[in-house]
Amino acid sequence: MSFCDWLTIKSFHPYFRSEKMECLGIFPSEKTQLWLKNHRHNWKFTNNELKISFSVNQLNLPEIMPLNESLELEFYLGINDFTFQQYTEIDDSPIFYHQHHFNLEIENLEKFPMLVNFNEGKILKADKLISLPTGYQKLGSLKIMISGPSIFLASCISKISNEIKIIADSKSYPLFYAIRGNVKNKKIPNLIDDESKNTTFKAENVDNSDFVFFKSNNSIKVHELNHLECYSYWVSEDGTKTKLKVKTPSFSLRDLGKSPSYPHFAALLKEIKL
Repeated sequence: MSFCDWLTIKSFHPYFRSEKMECLGIFPSEKTQLWLKNHRHNWKFTNNELKISFSVNQLNLPEIMPLNESLELEFYLGINDFTFQQYTEIDDSPIFYHQHHFNLEIENLEKFPMLVNFNEGKILKADKLISLPTGYQKLGSLKIMISGPSIFLASCISKISNEIKIIADSKSYPLFYAIRGNVKNKKIPNLIDDESKNTTFKAENVDNSDFVFFKSNNSIKVHELNHLECYSYWVSEDGTKTKLKVKTPSFSLRDLGKSPSYPHFAALLKEIKL
């Protein structure tokens, strides 16, 4: 018996080195599982990809042809990382209470590859409780409506598996360096410079007697943090710029906290220790 791989659902996220959304699981709903089983379809979720195939008969057609005029398949989207919203550009509403739903309509093979932007889903209140594999929490669902499924599935036999790509973007944060202002007998940096030119840092007017703060002039996506090359400088009154022998630490999500300027906003903050 031969099989035709007719659908592959992949996910991508720049935060991960693999560029795959390693925290996302994709699972057919109960109703979709029943339909797939009854029509001799197999599905498998491995390596962050969901692959679906159907068995092919001697006439080189799907072994069981669907009789319905249209077909709706639903796939649950599950997350196994509770810090997901910290590094993903997505609505901040708790996923315990809100779900992100995506709908695709397929009429022919020319629609592929199809893209699903993770930040453009329809946000609804949490719907029915479901059981996902251990460690996953339901984030939402992907519904696929196929017009003329008999013709569509038959046409898939002569084509490489059709791809649906779920794409996410990294979250952005302003960056702050904090320097204790009461250090004796040492020059306190009055300039923080990013030599990669991804951002610049300027002294921030913060009502704080213990620290001097420098803020990036723009927010930086979390997957771009490793590209920053930041150094501390002392600039004299005549404009002479001297690089100080001070380790200027790099940023990561472990530095996530509140903005010194506007505490109701999140920011990444690192202290430069002299």
